[in-house]
This record gives sequence, structure tokens and C-alpha cells, in this order.
Amino acid sequence: MIKTDQQEGKSMIYRNAFVVASLLLISSCQQGVELIVLKNEAGPIIIRAQATARDFEPCIQTARIYAKKNYTNPLWELAYAQPPRCIQKISVGIPEPGFLQLSNKPIPADGSFCLEATGPGFSTRNQFTLEKGRIIEIRSNSSDC
Repeated sequence: MIKTDQQEGKSMIYRNAFVVASLLLISSCQQGVELIVLKNEAGPIIIRAQATARDFEPCIQTARIYAKKNYTNPLWELAYAQPPRCIQKISVGIPEPGFLQLSNKPIPADGSFCLEATGPGFSTRNQFTLEKGRIIEIRSNSSDC
């Protein structure tokens, strides 16, 4: 089939629109969200989503903690139930109304872990290290996870 210039022009417009839409989707996953991870010896790990931009209020819909490099078997996993909900702060191991704990294994007091969290407009991973139940290092958006 021979395409006319007009048909070729429409095809190019559709391709360009697809590329622009794809780039917008990719950029929306990077909305400038920082995960704050807190832990003391006696208390639970606390995860909080915090925006780095003023016009965005992030909230978490799903979260997982893995032993570093063991992505197939999360130690702890939380996901919203129906209808979709999201929250800004989660305490690991403590049930949250409207959410399901899909996995709730004890987090060892020592080791390196990956935290993955998603919410409307973002998906991010942090690495954190515990020593004797205290966080000694956090790496945001870590490529090691």
C-alpha cells in the first residue's frame, strides 16, 4: 500500500504523541518523593513519604522490605485493600486499617535491606542498614536494590 503525504503526516503525529505520553509517564514516576526511614532499638521501623516539591503530597499505597538482593521473598509487604487508599506514614509490622500485610516476617536487627514503595505518581527504592536494631545508613533511590 502506498501512503500519501497526509497519511504519513498523521502517522508521524501519532508516533510523536506516543513518545511524549511515554516520557510523561516516566517523569511522573519521579515526582520528587523521598522516603524517610526511622528506627530505634525498641520501636518499629517507620516509613514516611515526603515530597521534595511543594505542590505534591505523596502517599504510600504499597511498600515492601527485602533482604538486600533477595527480591523474590519480601520480609514485609503491605498493600492497600479495596477501595484504594494511601497513607503518608507506615509502621512496619503494625496493621493499618484498609491495608493488607501480605508478608510480615521479623526484620533482623542486623543487615542491609531494600525498601520499595509506590504511590500515586511515584515509585522509589531505598537501601538501609541496621546494626543492633538501629539504622546506621540510608541510601535514597539506591541502584543496589
